[in-house]
Amino acid sequence: METSHENHPGMKEGRDRHKRVGLVLSAGGLRGLYAHTGFIEAVQKARIPFDCMAGCSAGAIIAACHVAGLSPDAIEQEVRKLKRGDFYRPRSWFGLLVTLMFRRGRGFTGLSLTDAMMESLRRVLPVRSFSECRLPLSLIAVNLDKGEKEILYEGDLARAAAASAAVPYFYEPVCIDGALYCDGGAYERTPKEAVCCRHRLDLLIVHEIGTDELDEETRDFHRRDWPLLRLA
Repeated sequence: METSHENHPGMKEGRDRHKRVGLVLSAGGLRGLYAHTGFIEAVQKARIPFDCMAGCSAGAIIAACHVAGLSPDAIEQEVRKLKRGDFYRPRSWFGLLVTLMFRRGRGFTGLSLTDAMMESLRRVLPVRSFSECRLPLSLIAVNLDKGEKEILYEGDLARAAAASAAVPYFYEPVCIDGALYCDGGAYERTPKEAVCCRHRLDLLIVHEIGTDELDEETRDFHRRDWPLLRLA
């Protein structure tokens, strides 16, 4: 598996050490996997250094891959090799019919198991835990037990990334320390607060995948509030 540790944008040689920069990747579905990978490659080519990352859903998967040690080229190769069975493992259709027809939906947790996604992530990721990553990482997921968003930044990296990307009703929730978690995008698409205050950053670089579901006023707000920040 290709890794890129030398000349990584997170390294601090030759930069103003007083400026702390975070890179945030939003939710974005399958297209987000490609878009975020290309964005990280562009950041590297521009030689923009950053100190930590945060991600949500598709952004969580790409951020996890990158801080774990994969270069953008390696991530792209893995994304291109994806097959449906790598991220989608449907539940028993018989069990689903029984749940919907006879139990009126009670007990339904999602069309697909999350096992396939977690297995694929564990196969691809060069490390197993947050503590082994080369940069601090924060991932957003929704804690269903509490009904609120939660920042995941320690423990099993693949499980946390899968939890952040477990789209409600499509995937069953992911269990972490006895609590159930689902896609962070259900609460917050762009987890900018996950790293800004926690790491005392001076600047954020935010890559947000657009959506046609946003009305014009909301799109204008995002454009005004979070432009792509440039480093002097």
